[in-house]
Amino acid sequence: MILHFGSKKAKSNILLYGWQDMLVLLFFLVLFLKTFEVFDLAAFFFIVLLKCCINIICLKSWYRVLMKNNCNDPQLIVMLTYNDHTLENAVEIFEQCENSNAKIFGFKETGLPFEKMKALYSYMNECGKTTVLEVVAYTEKECMEGAQLAAECGCSILMGTMFFDSVNEFCKANRLKYMPFIGKVTDRPSVLEGTIDKMLDEANRCLEKGVFGFDLLGYRYTGDAVELIEKFVSHLDAPVCVAGSINSYERLDEVRNAGAWAFTIGGAFIENKFDGTYEEQINKVCEYVTLDRKTLINV
Repeated sequence: MILHFGSKKAKSNILLYGWQDMLVLLFFLVLFLKTFEVFDLAAFFFIVLLKCCINIICLKSWYRVLMKNNCNDPQLIVMLTYNDHTLENAVEIFEQCENSNAKIFGFKETGLPFEKMKALYSYMNECGKTTVLEVVAYTEKECMEGAQLAAECGCSILMGTMFFDSVNEFCKANRLKYMPFIGKVTDRPSVLEGTIDKMLDEANRCLEKGVFGFDLLGYRYTGDAVELIEKFVSHLDAPVCVAGSINSYERLDEVRNAGAWAFTIGGAFIENKFDGTYEEQINKVCEYVTLDRKTLINV
């Protein structure tokens, strides 16, 4: 299941316009009743108007907190990988956690033979999961081969690859949601370099060409990872997946507070960073990043 990502301004308009209309109508009703000296009714509707004003102030406060988190909890993408390669026993691990709370699963383009990859993605799709292939590739030829592999395996999302127009057009033609890397990405496991401003400029150019979102290697960044994630998410009206090296509750907090659409975890589950079986760790992370909406409403 892919969550729709709408603009904050549009959501704000939908939420608040009805309240504004009602306040105006109540205000004129109070004036009308006062003019004709129907004081009891005027007093009654004045109290109603006052209560509405208080409610809308509370509503705006709650809305600002909610919008800070983009209205949706971040989605965990479970990657059956370690050190940017697919696990040899990926099939067995998925069977252990297919009933977990995670809705999105994927792995890398290396580590499994093609037929085994295709069969595993087919099984994931049958289980109702959204499927992702993340391709660690940097040349146009390698990136296109990764996109073709994702299409042949029936994946929903292609993550990774450097952006190329040819790959973008292929994804559009094959209904793949394309989330390329941004910045200067090298090595394997990947390392991200570059200035934040240049990355934002690059991302906006990609959005103009119709990409779905971005694969942001936030914690592989050689600079300030938290600053990068926060600025990238807040400046772009598109899904951002923070990928790689999320191995603590502190980093989960940072990703959630930034309002990212999704994040990946692979190696941290293998290293038992969240304490438990594979399925138990997945469920712990899913529960942890779920917003306490009751707390928000009481703001």
